[in-house]
Amino acid sequence: MKSNKTEIKVLLDELLSVFYHKFIYYVPREIIIEQVLEQLKDDIDDDFFDEFYFIDNYEGSSKFYNIDALELNILLADKRSFLEQNTFKLIEKSKEITEFEFLVVIEKYYEFLLLFIYITEWLSENLKRHNGKDIHLSIIGAFAIQMQYFRSHVEDVCNYFGRFIDLEKEYDFSRKPFVMKYLSELISRYDKIGSNHEEKAEKLENCDQETFQKRVDSTKVKKKRQRPELDEDEIEAMILTQVFNVVGL
Repeated sequence: MKSNKTEIKVLLDELLSVFYHKFIYYVPREIIIEQVLEQLKDDIDDDFFDEFYFIDNYEGSSKFYNIDALELNILLADKRSFLEQNTFKLIEKSKEITEFEFLVVIEKYYEFLLLFIYITEWLSENLKRHNGKDIHLSIIGAFAIQMQYFRSHVEDVCNYFGRFIDLEKEYDFSRKPFVMKYLSELISRYDKIGSNHEEKAEKLENCDQETFQKRVDSTKVKKKRQRPELDEDEIEAMILTQVFNVVGL
């Protein structure tokens, strides 16, 4: 059965949402031009810029600091499996939908995958420049690991679906095209994740106490993990090992 336009849009939305899930980032205020800041003032909080964030499609976005570095790497570890699930979903869909429909999906998917690779590389390379030199090594390692997850994923996409993609096509992610073409969609997705989280919380608050407790028991966020008692050398060794293991895949 052929999929209609709405089904293709839903599929693509589900695939792209994985790029934002379990994602760490920061946005330096100094790189955003004043005109854009003025346009975004009603969409984002004043303290949005110059902070580290971890975004989860289900739990929303939260700030993190040096003290959270080890736990952050644990949370980020799931990112690779979610990207791999996207690969398997694309393989399945390539057999279920028409070739033209799959071309539409894979071309858009590949474009945004390259965009996120560009973003993660920039974030990793400019960490100390925009956030100071006292960043914990584990946070530096987390950004490097995130970058390698995306690089590994694009290799899988090219290996499995290269015949559907124009691999020679160059995409311009420099500041002007980024702002004009991609920024609004990135912000829109960010707002959507935040809205979904607020809606979920509101529904929990409005249900009766018994239903509330049942819902909390089944969906509550795990309690914050007790940080292992590791000294700095142990933490650095663990992160460096993880980075090199990822790079070696």
